[in-house]
Amino acid sequence: MSSNESPLVSVIIPVYNSEQYLRQCLDSVIGQTYKKLEIIIVDDGSEDSSPDICREYASKDNRIRVIEEENGGQAVARNTALDIMTGDYVFFVDADDYISFDAIEVLIQESQKSGCLIVHGYARKFWENGKEEKLSFPYNETKYFTDTEVMHNFCYQRIFYAGPVAKIIHKDIMSRFRFPANRGYEDYAIMYKVLSAAPRTALIPHVLYYYRQHSNSTMHTEFNPKKIDRIRIASELKEFIDTNYPSESLAVKTRFLLANIQLCMDIPFSSDYKPLRSEVYGNIKSVRKDVIGDRESKLSLRLMAVTTYLGIHATLCLGRLYKKVFI
Repeated sequence: MSSNESPLVSVIIPVYNSEQYLRQCLDSVIGQTYKKLEIIIVDDGSEDSSPDICREYASKDNRIRVIEEENGGQAVARNTALDIMTGDYVFFVDADDYISFDAIEVLIQESQKSGCLIVHGYARKFWENGKEEKLSFPYNETKYFTDTEVMHNFCYQRIFYAGPVAKIIHKDIMSRFRFPANRGYEDYAIMYKVLSAAPRTALIPHVLYYYRQHSNSTMHTEFNPKKIDRIRIASELKEFIDTNYPSESLAVKTRFLLANIQLCMDIPFSSDYKPLRSEVYGNIKSVRKDVIGDRESKLSLRLMAVTTYLGIHATLCLGRLYKKVFI
């Protein structure tokens, strides 16, 4: 495939106060074996040296375009880039992560060969102490999934996850979606819709993305109202599946139960949160019996569902224990 025939890939990198990790990220992108890239960096009002680093890299590589805007959050930054991208595909990278040097080439080659509009690789978590997540691949060769099969696995949290990274997405799909601003778990809010929009998705059994683990993301900080968005989005997902994929109505109950139990891990015990506790426990009661009887659901979640029969306060306490043991 000549460079003229090769599709242009828009790499979108939102940046906010990422000076410590940004160079590693950008080096992994500009060093890709696949060269036909449009690299859009959106600095989201950084207060450290991140803008200077972005400008430095842009001065050395004419594929890089830097947009600087006031802080609006990661969703707004990604949307800014989506609005101006000119590529045939989009590939998302977060500024504190990095990718393997052949990631985009591997994904593009598969898309060109199979015609899949979404091609998915694996992401590996890693920590500052050098620890890396151990991954096992359920398939030894590229596997193809229908949209229904993707939704089935998404609901059971197998293979396909809520993040936009570690995959290429064709512009014909991504142009139909934007990330919701001012909301927690914005990836979760749209990625099931994005994944469902491809008639067929390819999964490549290779680690292409390295996902740095922090303690300061939405999922790891102390309780704040955005954590409630988890169950709101889970309800939206459940409605979407029930309407569009009724064969997966049992599978989505697992995802719905998990979201509510995860929120139980964080809800404070104070009286201010009594209405929220009641709502969450009502959600749990509405699906727990079906999940307990679902052999495809993880055993750990099914056992946690059984313990919810002890009542809301026991569920809150055991939810925190579940978080320590299984999360």
